[in-house]
Amino acid sequence: MSFMEIYKRLLTYLKPYWMRLIWAAVFMGFTSIMIAGQTYVMKLVVDDVFIAKNKELLYWIPPALIVLSILKGVTWYAKDYLMGYVGQKIVNNIRD
Repeated sequence: MSFMEIYKRLLTYLKPYWMRLIWAAVFMGFTSIMIAGQTYVMKLVVDDVFIAKNKELLYWIPPALIVLSILKGVTWYAKDYLMGYVGQKIVNNIRD
């Protein structure tokens, strides 16, 4: 059996779970956006708070980081849950 034949055979186990995999990919994208948002907020801290001495911005940064961290945690959890669910179901199907 060639590698491609084995790969195609394993892909047939994914068919019932394709929607969950798409949602997992969507949550991966949202997680990446949240990480980029946290990075951007830290850039603002360095550029505008420390260098430009903008004290007003300092009041908005902690809540923004908290919200971004919570959203990142939720999207990360959703992605991990969906991927784990699909993985476990595929393993069960192969065993059966």
